[in-house]
Amino acid sequence: MGLIRLILKLYIFVIIFDLIIEFFPKLKEFEPTKYVQQAASYSLNFVRKFLSRELPFFSAHLVVIVMVYVVMAIW
Repeated sequence: MGLIRLILKLYIFVIIFDLIIEFFPKLKEFEPTKYVQQAASYSLNFVRKFLSRELPFFSAHLVVIVMVYVVMAIW
């Protein structure tokens, strides 16, 4: 049970780091940030399908973080 929570917390850090990358476009040039964006894109792209285009671009990040916290609370 503790290992799954640790993995979920690490995924939250990946989502937050991806959000920081969105605010600083020059960070997208570095190779490690591409791996972070790939890891975060699995859940972010799924959530973006259901969100309105009028919302800010970082709203998908917030929705995913809340969803992960809900999973952690249920687990």
